[in-house]
Amino acid sequence: MTLEVKNITFSFNGRKLFESTSAVFEKSKIYAIVGPNGSGKTTFLKILLSLIKPNSGSIIYEGKEIKSFSHLHKAKTFAYLPQIPCFNPEETLWEIVRRGEYPHKRIPPPPRPLSLRKEIAEKYLELENLWNRKMETLSGGEVQRGIISRIIIQDSPVMVFDEPLNHLDLRHRLKLFELFEKMKQEGKIIIYAVHDFNMSLEYDHHILVIDKKGNLKQLTGKEGEIAETLRQIYGVDFKIAKTENKFYYFPFIRKE
Repeated sequence: MTLEVKNITFSFNGRKLFESTSAVFEKSKIYAIVGPNGSGKTTFLKILLSLIKPNSGSIIYEGKEIKSFSHLHKAKTFAYLPQIPCFNPEETLWEIVRRGEYPHKRIPPPPRPLSLRKEIAEKYLELENLWNRKMETLSGGEVQRGIISRIIIQDSPVMVFDEPLNHLDLRHRLKLFELFEKMKQEGKIIIYAVHDFNMSLEYDHHILVIDKKGNLKQLTGKEGEIAETLRQIYGVDFKIAKTENKFYYFPFIRKE
């Protein structure tokens, strides 16, 4: 099972964000998309989901272009967490989350029952005491965990998250990455945009950086090469720290 981006070109307000950009995402792998504000992370995810139409190029899932998919077929294939979710503050969390059941309203039945999907969301996102709360009574972190759980309820083979760490405290960031690992082991393709790439390094996720031309580059190489790539992308210098057998990168401003 693969999701392939082939030669995507996209311009917005006269600015070319992507120029013949290509990438391949495989099952049972987790991909982090990193880059500075305005680099095109959210736009890339929306193109991937066919929420935005590229100027040229194609998105192919299991050998078929997704622009040919019906709305229901797309919902069965892709689950999406937007950066800024919309919801009715008067509704309860469970009323919002259960809409993730939409793709399973028709045959064939979902791979596992709703009760099990809900149990997984409760375990990793710690929601058992929140389901019946109105959205307007929840904190920012509780809302984020709840909206993420809708993706788990939807249970699509491709899971796309735009800044899922937003509003989450340290404990729940770790819990979310544990959930990602479980989904990976079940064969999902997981793609998420993020700023804290050190957490992604800690969990050995595949990190793709968006350069100034909109190309996706795998963050690989020796630690000095990675630091230089990050410097070019973000425009700041990076210190390198080593813990056990892993390297981490922290931005700093040189004092004159």
